[in-house]
Amino acid sequence: VFLYRGWQSLAGLISVLFVTYFLSAEQQGWYYSFQSIAAIYTLFDSGLSLVLIQVFSFYKAGNNLPFISKIFKRAVHKYVILSALFLIVVSVSGLLFFDMQSNAQVSPDHWQLIWLGLVIFTSINMLFMPVLAYYEGSGFLHKVYQFRILQSVVGSILLWITLFNKGGIVAVLANPLVVMISTCIFIYLAKNKLSHIWQLRTDSV
Repeated sequence: VFLYRGWQSLAGLISVLFVTYFLSAEQQGWYYSFQSIAAIYTLFDSGLSLVLIQVFSFYKAGNNLPFISKIFKRAVHKYVILSALFLIVVSVSGLLFFDMQSNAQVSPDHWQLIWLGLVIFTSINMLFMPVLAYYEGSGFLHKVYQFRILQSVVGSILLWITLFNKGGIVAVLANPLVVMISTCIFIYLAKNKLSHIWQLRTDSV
C-alpha cells in the first residue's frame, strides 16, 4: 500500500512537469478540465466500493460464501446501472459544457471524441469496481495492490510517451485505457474464482 501511494505521488509530480512542458496553456486547461469532470464518477460510487470491501471481508471470515455470492451479484447489477447513468449523464453534460466553452481558435482537434473516449473508458472501469472490491475483501489485498502498482506504472509511462510525442490532450486517455485493458486481463485470469462465486446458489440466503 505504501509503495503504491509513494509511486502515485512521484508519478503525479513527474506528470505535472510533463503536462506543463509539453502542453500549451490552453491545452492544459482542457486536460485538467477533462480530468476533473471525469472524476465525478466518485460521486456515482459514493463510497459503495469501500463498503463492499468491508462486507466481503466480514463474511469471508465467516466463510459465508452463499451470502457473499448474493452481495456480489447485487453489486454487479448496481454498478451496471451506475455505469450506464455515468456514461449518459456525464458524456452529454460534458459535451454541452465544453461546447459552450470552446473556441475554434484554441480548441483541440477532435476534442469531442477524446471526451467521449474518456467517459466510455471510465464508465467501463466502474463496472470492474465490485470485482476488485471482492478480491480485496477476500484477503487478496497484496495482489490487488501489486496489480494497481503495475497499472499505475504502465499508465504513467504511456501518458509521458504520449505527451513527449506531441499527442496533446489525447494523453488524458492513457491511464483509463491502461486500467480498462489490464483489468480485463486480470478478470480473465481470475475467471475461475469469479465464476465459482457467481454460480453459487443463493435461494436460501
